[in-house]
Amino acid sequence: MSFDEHEIPLITEEEIACLLEQDDLSPELQALIQQYQQAAAAQESEPTEDNSIGTKCAIVSSFQNYQLVLLPAIILDYPSADQASVVILTPVTNDTVPCSHYFRNDKQCTSCAYSHGFVVPTDCILPFEALETDTKMDDLQYGKKVWCKKESDDVWKLGNIIDQLHGPKWRVRLKGSRKRDIVNVDMEHIMAFKSLDDHGESEDEDEEWSESDVEPVDEVTTVVTDKKWGDWLPYTTGFAAKMMKKMGYVEGKGLGKQGEGRVDPIDTRPYSKQWQRDGLGHRKENPNKKKKPTDKKKTVQDNTDMFAMVNTLLDTKETGPSVPKNTATRRQTNQTKAELQSRLDKAEKEYIDATEAYRRNKQSPMKDQFGTKLKNATSKLQDLKKLTDKLDGHVRREKEKKDMYTF
Repeated sequence: MSFDEHEIPLITEEEIACLLEQDDLSPELQALIQQYQQAAAAQESEPTEDNSIGTKCAIVSSFQNYQLVLLPAIILDYPSADQASVVILTPVTNDTVPCSHYFRNDKQCTSCAYSHGFVVPTDCILPFEALETDTKMDDLQYGKKVWCKKESDDVWKLGNIIDQLHGPKWRVRLKGSRKRDIVNVDMEHIMAFKSLDDHGESEDEDEEWSESDVEPVDEVTTVVTDKKWGDWLPYTTGFAAKMMKKMGYVEGKGLGKQGEGRVDPIDTRPYSKQWQRDGLGHRKENPNKKKKPTDKKKTVQDNTDMFAMVNTLLDTKETGPSVPKNTATRRQTNQTKAELQSRLDKAEKEYIDATEAYRRNKQSPMKDQFGTKLKNATSKLQDLKKLTDKLDGHVRREKEKKDMYTF
């Protein structure tokens, strides 16, 4: 006796238990109940359509200090109801690189150093949409953490974006590396880093890195592309295109009342800073000049000289209460006061600039450096204000003494 499983009415477990308790069940009915239970169990263990064999997914894995990292993978098989065999699409270690011989020759390779698939719990499998690939361009911004690799490499490495180039391409400094470990990658060899926990983030914040770590690029970058004009629009918000359309622009026509503007794009050739832009393509011969360090000793010496000059004026001894200050001393006092006021104005401007710079860079990796500059500017301004008050008090007291002996 057979039947189509789609025609079976839904029976609850309680109803099945009641039927099995009856003593007068025929063998045919008992066989039907057993067949129904087997079909229900098989349906429960069968994977869902979203996680069927051959589909892309996101798996939860661990990497270095990160316990819940999301990586793209493909489901190969289901060895059991609670386990799945997957192959990682972006291998982050040597033992996760897929074996091309194994997958190309119908699984004939038996033992090698490469991956033939990993068995992971089904609880660690998430939909591929968890990687948020539709917002990829939003995640590929300055300072963002990404996975990337060179075209000739097999292993993907962790790094931080330091610049975006034409193409689009990105310049990435690899994590835990020094200044020269910079790679240029295109859209196919970069992926946003996704993690389900925040463990290890503080470690990255302590690691200092910035665009100043980048060594000058020696080679010329020539862009040759056969892409159509405007192919970059899917990776932007499209604000400019929407505004032009709103103002009456018709796609495919040139600008102007009669559409007489240029339609075909002008080929561009971006060069690095070390190459001339005059059309000759010759490299500049200027040697790399080191940036002259700020002379801190000179600044300290200037402040010391100003303090010494004011102290000299304040410590000048009078020959007698009835003898007024001579013209040279008054001239020296006025000159010192004018110079001190000039330095005070300059210090106030430096303090304002440092405060604004620190406010703008509160969330940047250079926060500590801007905070140090603000602290130094504040200290300098306070010292000059104290010195100005001290000199003004001296001038005021001398004037009062002079008025006392003037009849």
